[in-house]
Amino acid sequence: MPKKYNTLLAVGISCIILGGILLAMRFSVSRFSFDTWLNILAIFLGGILLYFCAIKIRRGWIFFTGSFLVINGFFVFIVKSGIFSATMMQLWPFIVVFSGVSLFITGIYKFRRIVAFYTVPSFVLVLLGVFFLQFSLHIIKMPIRLFAAMWWPLLFVLLGIGLLITFFYIQHTNKAVIESGDDFDDYYEDIP
Repeated sequence: MPKKYNTLLAVGISCIILGGILLAMRFSVSRFSFDTWLNILAIFLGGILLYFCAIKIRRGWIFFTGSFLVINGFFVFIVKSGIFSATMMQLWPFIVVFSGVSLFITGIYKFRRIVAFYTVPSFVLVLLGVFFLQFSLHIIKMPIRLFAAMWWPLLFVLLGIGLLITFFYIQHTNKAVIESGDDFDDYYEDIP
């Protein structure tokens, strides 16, 4: 791809990041501290990583790191700027949710389709974040330690359900491959 298109990409990513930061600054009710500038630096670093993933380096972990830094950096930046009345102590589970979103996007970036290898862990991260958010925002009034002491056997039930879903998914995909007539060995007949 010609370099002029790479410049368009770099300017586009920079404009999105800069515009988002300026909007958050515009509606900010608190002064910027050293932490705020660290968040801005993390957002720009994430943007640079995403840029390099788009033009040259096609590594999933670099894409995940870039998207993680951009998404969570914006979130922390907005919370710390005082736009919301809630604090980071209340909203920290959103970082877990956004990590799951970053992982899901990384799976699509890497394989150009939705794959279970990335979708299942990202779904688990989103569920965990939403679960912890219930305690953090005091929707569930019980302390999380007491809840965990009462309901820990539920982890075995959830693990069993996850394993059954995985089993049936693998069984379904193997059956689909057999019915389609594609044979793995057909691709490698010529190899001695």
